Order: sequence, then C-alpha cells, then structure tokens
Amino acid sequence: MTKKINNAFCSICGKGYYLCQSCKEQLSLSPWKIHTDTSEHFKIFQVIRGYSIGLYTKEEAKDKFKNLDLTDVKDFLPKIQSVIETILADEKPFNETENIQDTTNAEKKIKKSKHGGDLHKKFRETI
Repeated sequence: MTKKINNAFCSICGKGYYLCQSCKEQLSLSPWKIHTDTSEHFKIFQVIRGYSIGLYTKEEAKDKFKNLDLTDVKDFLPKIQSVIETILADEKPFNETENIQDTTNAEKKIKKSKHGGDLHKKFRETI
C-alpha cells in the first residue's frame, strides 16, 4: 500500500492532511475536505468566511460560534485566533458623558504648562 503524503493544509489549524483529488465522489459527499481537516473546522471556516465577506455581522458570527466547539482554539493559526477573538470580544458601549469628562480633563492639563502660562495663548501669539 502506498503511503499517503499530506497534500493539503487545514485553513483553520494549519495541520497537513491527505486529500484525494481524483475521488470526485468523495469530494462531493464531503466538500469540507477541500478547506479543512475536519468537518468541525469547516463550520468554523464558514463562520469566519461569512464574517470576513460581510455575510454575517459580528453579532451573527458570535451567535453561530455558540454552537461550535472552540475548545482547541489555542491550536488554530494565529490569524484565525485573532479573528475569533475579535468576533467574541465584548465591546464597551460608548459612554458620551465619560468621553466628554476625559476630554475636558485632558484639555485642562494641556492648557497649563509647568511654567504657569497658557499654552494655547502662547501658540496663538506665534501664528
């Protein structure tokens, strides 16, 4: 029996696997084998692909990941880990009042130099 050599690499984890390209019937029954080494990785591939092309919003992709096994995410390719982290990250809602307060405090600090002068006034005088 001839030893099968890895001729394909998983788009999710990067692991090599053998893909019989002449077995058309096998590929039509298991199309995931074209892109990934397992059917579970193909499901992850589909979500990431859908998110990347704008088919899914971040929330839709996050919802789809809830039904998938991501326990081996540490073994995924770094770019795949990054996309998954981005999708699953909880974004803080924008708090306008907090932002205004931070800006005001920063402006106060900028206006006062350690020499006691008004930096904005000095800047305007040089123009």
